Amino acid sequence: MPFFCFFFKDTAPTEIYTLSLHDALPSHRRIMAFEAAVYHRDLFREHRNSYGPKLAAMLDEGGRMPPADYHAAIEHQAGFRRSAAALADRFDALVMPSTGSTA
Repeated sequence: MPFFCFFFKDTAPTEIYTLSLHDALPSHRRIMAFEAAVYHRDLFREHRNSYGPKLAAMLDEGGRMPPADYHAAIEHQAGFRRSAAALADRFDALVMPSTGSTA
C-alpha cells in the first residue's frame, strides 16, 4: 500500500513523494512475532487456551522462527530507519497518514 507523503521546505516548493512500506511489512511481522513469542513464552506454554486464535498463531510463528530470520528483519528495519532519517533531514515538516487503513 503506498503512502503519500508531502514534504515542505521553507526555501523550496512543496515536494510530493509516494513511498511504499510494502517491503517493510514482512520484516515488521517477523520482529513482532519473534519478540512477542519471547515475551509470552512461559505464560503461553502454561495458558495457551487463554490466548485468542490469532495471537496464538502469531506466537507459534514467532516461536518457530530461526533467530537468523529475526536478525535479518532487524537489519532491514535499521536500514529503513537510516533511509527515512536521511530523507527527513532534508525537510522542515513531513505530513503523512499514521496508518494505511482503519484500525
